[in-house]
Amino acid sequence: MAVVGRTVSFRFDDPWALCTFVQTFRVADPAGDDGRAPLLRVEFPVLAAGTAMPLAPQSTVQLYLRARVRAPGKQTTLPWPAAFLEQLPLWPLPVKKDPT
Repeated sequence: MAVVGRTVSFRFDDPWALCTFVQTFRVADPAGDDGRAPLLRVEFPVLAAGTAMPLAPQSTVQLYLRARVRAPGKQTTLPWPAAFLEQLPLWPLPVKKDPT
């Protein structure tokens, strides 16, 4: 997280950055989750204007938002999985035949 003035930026550099972003900030949705617009909660610290000290010992802002993703040129929202795999399952390599 980086804060410059009134702008808060989050950066994810992995190949699956959008998925990492959603998985990092996704929270349970009290209104129910159909899997197409996950509820995200982002928290960041706040300061009083012109000061270097927080408003209170742990002053933070919570921002709630939803993320909808569509394939290029499509109108249908893509579903998000409830959880992402942490590691790919092992896949057996094909057995090489002896050329002799």
